[in-house]
Amino acid sequence: MPSSISQFQFSLLPWFPKTIDFKVNRVHFFNFAAFKDKHIPSAQLRTRIEEYCALYVDESLKPLGSPTLAVIDSDYAFNQSEDQQLIDLQRYALAMMFCSIGGEREISICVSEQFTLLHQNFTLTEDAIAFTTGSFYHVTNWRSLPTTRLVRPGYVPNETILYQWDMKLMEGLANMIDSHDPEDEKVFEALRWVRYAFLNADGYSYESRVVMMATAFEIFFDLPRFGKEEEFARRLELLLQVDKMGHLPTRKPNARGALKSSTIYGWWARDFYSLRSKIVHQGIVAKNDLVNAKGTQYLLLAVKMLRFCLYRLLEERGYLVFKTLKGKRFGAFAGFSYERHRAERGLRDIEKVLS
Repeated sequence: MPSSISQFQFSLLPWFPKTIDFKVNRVHFFNFAAFKDKHIPSAQLRTRIEEYCALYVDESLKPLGSPTLAVIDSDYAFNQSEDQQLIDLQRYALAMMFCSIGGEREISICVSEQFTLLHQNFTLTEDAIAFTTGSFYHVTNWRSLPTTRLVRPGYVPNETILYQWDMKLMEGLANMIDSHDPEDEKVFEALRWVRYAFLNADGYSYESRVVMMATAFEIFFDLPRFGKEEEFARRLELLLQVDKMGHLPTRKPNARGALKSSTIYGWWARDFYSLRSKIVHQGIVAKNDLVNAKGTQYLLLAVKMLRFCLYRLLEERGYLVFKTLKGKRFGAFAGFSYERHRAERGLRDIEKVLS
């Protein structure tokens, strides 16, 4: 049995949207209440972690069933994680967030807070908890376990009824995380800004979400200081390989009246960045400005567009591999990927709402 003076640590997503038992690469997400006996061999550790999970309650102070553990590198003894493991865990949580948000059905919508990742140090004897609150001014709290309750904010959905995530995209992002290639760091910095765009805290302005999504694209494409709109449109079309999609560019005035040439994807990029600039320079815009000519929210289009970009980038970098038909029996179809074809068709559904 572990020593009572040993320091332990577990990583927790207290408001995860659904009961889950999911492994991908080096990380294992599992609902603590449902799967603790299956995955945690030490009864002493199970009991201790249960005391901490019980602190998370709903508005009526009833313990939540949502706390979900994130275990990395199969460490079910809950040793203190190394710095790189903590970074990787945060990136896994960001990846899971991005693979889950953007649903247009109200009963299946996810928000960033549901993927909040916390790291809790503990011993087997200390009946207290230390935690930090605040985002601008930080307050460190130290309280006894019997007198502490951590209430889920009312703006965090209780449960996402039809919750599902993009499994294929998650696998590709997990491969990227585990590669530890410095070239990929900008992707996770971009996802951090996507997280900000989908926080659900009360009083959070819709306009700021558009600016944060635009910032995510700036980081993702490493846009230059000047000429962002032009480069955004060009790099988006280049990454998505629109020249292979059969789209022809059209020439028309942009938001400032200058004649430009782009495909429907490039025009979306120009319009989205023009909206961002309008918000930044005017502070507020009309509701009609937040949707395109077909009435679709630019914000939701941005999520779908970034997902398309990630599919392309992950495949290009070798992190996302699609199954292909192999063998002489497939003849001319050998090398064809039904899996990739289905993914491409789904990603290109966005074209139906591009103006």
